[in-house]
Amino acid sequence: EAGMHVVGATLIGCITALGGGTINNLVTGVIPVGWVRDPSMLMITIAAGIAGFYLWPLAERHLSTVTEYPNECMGALQSSSSSSSS
Repeated sequence: EAGMHVVGATLIGCITALGGGTINNLVTGVIPVGWVRDPSMLMITIAAGIAGFYLWPLAERHLSTVTEYPNECMGALQSSSSSSSS
């Protein structure tokens, strides 16, 4: 909706996730930085970025239902928990 595609969103996510540790490693003199030494960190951030991009609309739809109809959602939760406990 905001005009960002999956590659851009994943790139922003990776920069955000790995940026702080990279700066910390560079300031403290640790070379090569963590994600270069262990590429699994980069792969995990890429996977999380892609998953977040595609799963966010589902979560947003669910959250908007909960915020628009809080009493109905709580009633459904209470009735399902009481029926499962008996």
